[in-house]
Amino acid sequence: MKQSVGGIYLFNFIILFIVIVFAFLAGIISYNRAFKVNSRIINAIERHEGYNRYAIEEINGILQSLGYNADTIRCPERKDYELMTDGSASTNLFDYCVYRRHETDTDGKETAYSTYLVTTYIYMNVPLVNNLFKIPVSSRTNRIYIFQTSYE
Repeated sequence: MKQSVGGIYLFNFIILFIVIVFAFLAGIISYNRAFKVNSRIINAIERHEGYNRYAIEEINGILQSLGYNADTIRCPERKDYELMTDGSASTNLFDYCVYRRHETDTDGKETAYSTYLVTTYIYMNVPLVNNLFKIPVSSRTNRIYIFQTSYE
């Protein structure tokens, strides 16, 4: 009798361990996808020297091929950054937010540049509770120098 009770506890412990390991692996895979998406968006913005229509077309093509979530969200306001994506389906087909900060460097001559902040999201859908966790992942671009008077 003592052996059967010990076996049940061991069996429950093994099941709990397997559930925790699979949840950890799902989190790692989701984080990897969000970081990969973040990196590709930043590469497109730097390649097209800003968040413009060419960058948006490339970003939408990249995200469609990666299978990233296609849902519209409301992007929160960030301190010191101007929101470039408004979350509407016409400009932003996928779940990401792009912010811009325009700065001026005054080291002898005035040089204008922008930096962009890109936020993507990790999605964790727990099937038993039917709950969706959304965790933001943010990263910045390098300086993108502006060599014209209007930076629109």
